[in-house]
Amino acid sequence: MELNYEKKYAYAELEEILNWLGSEYINKLPRRILQVIKYEKKQSYKPQIDFSKPLENQVRQETKNMIAYLNCKYWLQDEEEKSKIKSSIRKNYEKKKEMERAKRREEIRQRAEEFGKKNYFTSS
Repeated sequence: MELNYEKKYAYAELEEILNWLGSEYINKLPRRILQVIKYEKKQSYKPQIDFSKPLENQVRQETKNMIAYLNCKYWLQDEEEKSKIKSSIRKNYEKKKEMERAKRREEIRQRAEEFGKKNYFTSS
């Protein structure tokens, strides 16, 4: 199965961030995850990340999602903090799904409006 465009770039960014974090973080990850990152990343993409600045505006949302997942699953020890992150991820997912539903409803509305403007029962 071919990964989507964004995910391949996100894996490349994630690998760059992991290399910057170093072995303390990398060694806590299962080998299979590291292999997925290595083989699924966009091979020709070399992220230019300035680690002296916040990552917020330098990496894709998908990369931030991956970091949050790894942080929650493998790096964080504080259960309360894990719970907060999981809740935030869940809220973001629900918000994304609602935005997709709203977009789809708008597309349907526009199509219905266009259909209503056409008179299919008269000949021209």
